[in-house]
Amino acid sequence: MCRGHVLVHILLINRKERLFLVRTLWLYLIIMKFLFFCFSLLEELANGLILVFFFTNSFLSVFPA
Repeated sequence: MCRGHVLVHILLINRKERLFLVRTLWLYLIIMKFLFFCFSLLEELANGLILVFFFTNSFLSVFPA
């Protein structure tokens, strides 16, 4: 194998490894964004339930059943 072919082979392997790393990082970023979105959605749902219970309790304390 000629020296030039060895360098081209090393460059191609590095390009493939780089492509794998870039794809892995993009996948990681997409998964993390999805998890953060789900967490923020659950947090907003919890805040909404807290508000519902707060106003229900306030209403029942003013107008008892």
